[in-house]
Amino acid sequence: MPTLLTRARRRLSFANVTSAVALFVALGGTGYAAIALPRNSVGSAQIRTHAVKKSEIGKGAVGRWEILPNGVHRSEIRRDAVGPSELRGNAVSSDEVADGTLQAGDLSSAGRTALAALDGVSFRVASTAAGGAAGGNAKAIAHTANSGVYTVDLGRDASACQYAATLGGVRNGAAIEPPAAAARLVTASPSTDAGKVVVTTADATGTPVDSAFHLLVAC
Repeated sequence: MPTLLTRARRRLSFANVTSAVALFVALGGTGYAAIALPRNSVGSAQIRTHAVKKSEIGKGAVGRWEILPNGVHRSEIRRDAVGPSELRGNAVSSDEVADGTLQAGDLSSAGRTALAALDGVSFRVASTAAGGAAGGNAKAIAHTANSGVYTVDLGRDASACQYAATLGGVRNGAAIEPPAAAARLVTASPSTDAGKVVVTTADATGTPVDSAFHLLVAC
């Protein structure tokens, strides 16, 4: 006597199978449509913690409006990721610089000059043996050849200042002029003119010798 399975096999045909598959797909599609999510129905409460990663975020999708005020901290910024192009003009002021982090090497030449003035070195003078200005901010240097005497005009009252002169090489154009080989002594003294300092250079016996020198005046 034929079994239930045998009777079912006898009734199977291509048309029957095709119809059954079509019905299954139709019902499946209807079921999917029935559970499709409405627009804007997924919020933060429906997203698992750490479920959204970089691969889920479109390029340029996150702008300023998506970031909470004070929401980005140092731990969120990759080392060396922020450069000059990321900073707004004049965005960094003294409030953004930690105390003690800037050194002299971080300043421009003009900044170092201004800092030196604040530290009390009001005048810096470099002179060639011939009395030519080789750097610094003196108004003028007067010198008579072979006298070993240089009158440095500072341009303002320096009678309450202190002076320090040293023998040393100075830049003379593209070259460096060394101090005179015979020079051993150098002194800096006040002049009768309150705005000037007199520098003398000599050999070991005190005989005048013209030589390059440096002068610092602290006021």
